[in-house]
Amino acid sequence: MNHEPPFSDEHHFSDGGPPKSEVTAVVRDPWKVLIVDDVKAVHTVTRVFLARFAFEGRGLAVLSAYSAEEAKSLLHAHPDTAVILLDVAMEQNDSGLLLARYIREVLGNRFVRIILRTGGLPGMAPLEKVIVEYDINGYTEKIDLTAQKLFTIIISALRSYRDIMESAALSNQLREEIAERMQAEDKLRASEEMYSSIFTHIGIGISLISPEMEIIFMNPTMKNWFPQVEAGKRPICYKSFNVPPRDGICSYCPTIQTFHDGQVHISVTDTPTEDGICHFRIISTPVLSATGSVTAVIEAVEDITERKRSDEELRSKEICLQGILEATDDGILAIDEKGNIIKANRKFAELWKIPQSMINSGDDDTLLNFVLDQLQDPEAFVKKVRSLYGSPDSDMDRLFFKDGRIFERNSAPLIQEGSIIGRVWSFRDITEKRKMEEDILRAQKLESVGLLAGGIAHDFNNLLTAILGNISLAKMQLPADNRTHARLCEAEKASLRARDLTQQLLTFAKGGAPVRRSASVSELIRETACFALSGSNVRCDFAIGPDLPLAEIDEGQISQVIHNLIINADQSMPVGGAIRIACEEVTLVEAEVPPLVAGRYIRISVGDQGVGIPAEHLPRIFDPYFTTKEKGRGLGLAGAYSIILNHDGQISVSSEPGAGTTFIIHLPISDMAPVMVPAEEGGLRTGTGRILVMDDEETVLEIAGEMLSHLGYESVFARDGGEAIELYLKAREAGFPFRAILADLTIPGGIGGREMVEALGEIDPEIRAIVSSGYCNDPVMSDFRSYGFCGVISKPYRIGEMSKLLSEVLPSGDE
Repeated sequence: MNHEPPFSDEHHFSDGGPPKSEVTAVVRDPWKVLIVDDVKAVHTVTRVFLARFAFEGRGLAVLSAYSAEEAKSLLHAHPDTAVILLDVAMEQNDSGLLLARYIREVLGNRFVRIILRTGGLPGMAPLEKVIVEYDINGYTEKIDLTAQKLFTIIISALRSYRDIMESAALSNQLREEIAERMQAEDKLRASEEMYSSIFTHIGIGISLISPEMEIIFMNPTMKNWFPQVEAGKRPICYKSFNVPPRDGICSYCPTIQTFHDGQVHISVTDTPTEDGICHFRIISTPVLSATGSVTAVIEAVEDITERKRSDEELRSKEICLQGILEATDDGILAIDEKGNIIKANRKFAELWKIPQSMINSGDDDTLLNFVLDQLQDPEAFVKKVRSLYGSPDSDMDRLFFKDGRIFERNSAPLIQEGSIIGRVWSFRDITEKRKMEEDILRAQKLESVGLLAGGIAHDFNNLLTAILGNISLAKMQLPADNRTHARLCEAEKASLRARDLTQQLLTFAKGGAPVRRSASVSELIRETACFALSGSNVRCDFAIGPDLPLAEIDEGQISQVIHNLIINADQSMPVGGAIRIACEEVTLVEAEVPPLVAGRYIRISVGDQGVGIPAEHLPRIFDPYFTTKEKGRGLGLAGAYSIILNHDGQISVSSEPGAGTTFIIHLPISDMAPVMVPAEEGGLRTGTGRILVMDDEETVLEIAGEMLSHLGYESVFARDGGEAIELYLKAREAGFPFRAILADLTIPGGIGGREMVEALGEIDPEIRAIVSSGYCNDPVMSDFRSYGFCGVISKPYRIGEMSKLLSEVLPSGDE
């Protein structure tokens, strides 16, 4: 720091009146004010505030010191300094306080008024103790620095200094007069008359105390403060000045110290009176005899009750304000009209990741550069900030960081007496809020798509049921080496791919629920990844622990998610590479990964070494129909997002162009026992008996009937639930009941499978009903037993699936 020379930095200010004649002008020395602070800006601002200042016709001589050692040198050169504006933390956190003690105890200067100016007194609270211990005359916060307040402080201090100096001068004169009175009564009477007049009008209380602590004399000011005391009766001071009276000498009494050592002593008292506790500043000055012994003590008393009360109220308000600033979740920064920092709360430093050492340094330029280096557009930030200096308007905008964070910034002017003296900025991290808003918007988009997708997929699956069913029946009628059989196999594969496409559409449908069971994620991932990369030049590296717990998942849907991610990763590395898949158990706390609740999860990461995703595409990567591929449909990642959401999980992505992409999935750990799925046996399983088939599509009825006939069953058709109920009851009454009902879940404008089973279940609790639907993500399909069904089959289906289901639903021998 470049300091100005400490002895040449002297500025004289006057009251600004016109020049006086050299003959008639009365030249009076200026009051000397010493500024002790290690921040140059404080000196500059203080001088500006004190420009043209005058008090009682005398200007100011402002001295500057940038350290305690410089201040000591100046005080030796200028012992008549009236006021010191003293910073606390300079070379050390308590340099100012040590300097104050040096002034009082080493220099013995009890008269100079010392005003502390700082950002706080760490480790020195309470403030009253600091003022008493270091003999401080006032205290103010730097953030509260205004011309008006500074004027008030300086005037109050100069008045106090003037009064004390006058009192000291008067005390010295009085001491001399009292000594002379012992030699000449006539001089004593003249002195008493003169000083009695002075004591009558002075604003400081004066009392004369004897060695026996008797009150010999009180001026009118003291009598006004203590009307109950009659000095003529020579009452004991500590019994008379306190309510209730004390039994012994006050512990803080400066007068008894003066009687002991003959020196001037100063003390601040808390004196009980009829009006409550009053605070007095007492200066005890000895009255010496010709032999140098102390014959009496003059007490100069200053009532500082109002000043102390004002200081306490101010301090209380400051503590309250500081508490509010620290309690808020926003980062708060206050600057002056030039952009210099005057106040910042702890949250501000936390949000901007600013080291405490940088804040303590007071180097605003370094701090600004540190802040700008974090922003995506620092030039726009600086331009906006400068445009608001001096502006009376409030403002709000958003800041975008290089690391992806987003801050909401609010700003309002600091106004004092109609003038703008600075600005307050508040910063709030809305990164997670923004992500949640985007998730909500994405979910709303998926919901809109789902309304359309559900209807399309349902109708499409009805058509596929007829197509796939007829193909499977046709294949059975041809030998395997027949060319037509091969064509039918290709057609069947195409139909199955079409079914997979409708399954992706159905993942968007509102209300769709996965059919979950406890399953091993690690086995599923390995099988899916190996299948997806079959024939690829990309390898897969696994980092999966051996003791990974089970997850509650729909294996088909989660396999679809992993498959889509693997295919995307494979396509991002056309020249080959490696995909790293890691799985681990994690325990999340609340709000750690929004919107997940606290608990145990399996974290799955799928990372590639591909070209990466451009930053502008990342916010839309999970939107339906959004794709950057020439032949892409934009359903893979949107479907993955919807599936994970329906599993009460979360999926996120991070990517850097040229450095690859990583998807992170969180799935809840299962508390359910694992469900063992038996292996499917080969060949068709036939049976006998009548099956009631209810569906509103003629093609579905026809192909279902063909399949049942091929399997050995007799089929009866119903076009809605009402007709099915009627047929079921008639057959039951006739003694030829149906062995099972295959019912369509949804009948537009009629009774569907769910309502039908509810009605028949009240009549026949043993009913064996199988639900079928092209809308396979309906909650009834995922939890069919809760709705009275004993089996489920999703459209489209093949004869082999029908055969297997009926063999499970219909026990052998029950015909």
